[in-house]
Amino acid sequence: MNYFSLPSFKSWLKFFGWVGIKILVSFLQFLMVCLEKILEFLLWCTRQSKITLSKIVFVIDNLPYAAISINRQEKILEVEAEVLPPEIQLTFFEFTQLRNEPDKFPHIRVIGKTGVGKTRFTEWIMDMLGGEQFVITPKKKPTDWINHKVYGYPFNYGECEAKLKQTQELMYKRYEDMEKGVQPHQINFSCDEWKLINKNVSSAKEVMKDIIIVARDAKIRLIALAQGENVATWGLEGESDLEECFTTVRFGEFAKDHCKYLRNKYRKGSEEFQYYSAMLKELESQGFRCCMVDNVPARVPNLANWKPSFNQVSDSFDSSNNKVLEQLERQLHAPSQNHSETTVNQEFEPENQIGEGEDIALWQVIKGALDEGRSVDWCAKNIDGLPGNYYSARAIVEKCIKDFD
Repeated sequence: MNYFSLPSFKSWLKFFGWVGIKILVSFLQFLMVCLEKILEFLLWCTRQSKITLSKIVFVIDNLPYAAISINRQEKILEVEAEVLPPEIQLTFFEFTQLRNEPDKFPHIRVIGKTGVGKTRFTEWIMDMLGGEQFVITPKKKPTDWINHKVYGYPFNYGECEAKLKQTQELMYKRYEDMEKGVQPHQINFSCDEWKLINKNVSSAKEVMKDIIIVARDAKIRLIALAQGENVATWGLEGESDLEECFTTVRFGEFAKDHCKYLRNKYRKGSEEFQYYSAMLKELESQGFRCCMVDNVPARVPNLANWKPSFNQVSDSFDSSNNKVLEQLERQLHAPSQNHSETTVNQEFEPENQIGEGEDIALWQVIKGALDEGRSVDWCAKNIDGLPGNYYSARAIVEKCIKDFD
């Protein structure tokens, strides 16, 4: 026969002990949750009071001198006038620096809302920079880029991809040429409507990233048009360090917001705060097309009636031989190329004359090298059949150029 046996006193004591401990732990957890909520409430109250106090301070700072007599007001204004700093002289950015110091400004990005004149400004800048130029964009207005070779229009993303990759290949080839002593000329190309290109060209992101990082020493400069500050606008999330490769030209609200950001980094009343306040006043006076280049204000001329000084040379792959020779001729007679002593102004005669049978063949070799964009210096040093003396060889190359003309 089975009998039901009750637990011992010790078992009951152990059971109620564990229950008591569990209740105590649960009660402590409840107290911690309550404390957390109380602290959150106190923090919320603190934030609200801070906002309220800031509003009160703002109102007080902007209250008129209602309780002050007119005489007292005049005295206060006189004291304030005495402590005001003298008129601040702003230093404006000179856009000619972009042409004269290319190493200091490897790439440029132009930021502004639609209608602020980014394209017109970029055309003006590219006209100032000169050199070899082209544009990559799938979409444009009929009046945009009329003096430039445009790749990708209308909505030809295959051409956009091909030109980007061609630019990348040219960039690496230039490094190989520089190892051989060939100094490349400057190329300035613009890229517009990047969102469309990045969306429809799978390789665009990596190719552009490569160009931004590597193209500086290869003398290939990108001028990018964007409608946002960060690199995410270009689909380069997580690559914020690429911003350091660009000189940033900001228009309109972007320029004003950046100026306010710089001003708010300093204590109110400091010299820096006053300087950026004067800069902000200058930007507001310029209207909705106000401009800043990095942290410096700039004044863009009225470009409404501006026209390019000449039709831009596209890339050398598409230029005719005459255009290449014209470009070489301009380079030879440019102020930076006119040395005090050359083989021409010394009336230097080659020490070795070339025979009639060799003349035509050598002339064709020299002409072919010049058509490929080679410099006079390179031809004199590298073309077989020229005299061993550098100045003699250079004199022959220069005579060849005159014969072409």
